[in-house]
Amino acid sequence: MKNRYFLAATLWVVLFSIMSCESTPAITDELIGVWRTQGLDHRGAFFELKKDQISFGTPDGEVFHHAITKVDREKERDKAWILYTVYYLNESSQTCEFPFYFQPSGQGTILLKNKPSEIWSKDQP
Repeated sequence: MKNRYFLAATLWVVLFSIMSCESTPAITDELIGVWRTQGLDHRGAFFELKKDQISFGTPDGEVFHHAITKVDREKERDKAWILYTVYYLNESSQTCEFPFYFQPSGQGTILLKNKPSEIWSKDQP
């Protein structure tokens, strides 16, 4: 009987340890790169995704780099688009969200969740 309680307690400790561990933020290889649009609102701007960093470039040449803290990925059944939400720390160490839809066919296409009419394409090496 004592062994059962000990085993149950050990399993609970292991379970809570696993649940409390944070996963390492990860951007998939197909998303890594520099993304640009010809849309009027963002012409000349870009964003770059790396495994653990997101950078935003302005048309004026400024570039802002941010550490990624988390990446969520949601794929709805029978849909070609995948919703990604990249969480990153801004200059004030506050968590910000960058949600976008990704369509992996061909070279890949990104649509920003708040501006789905603009098509973003990855720079080709």
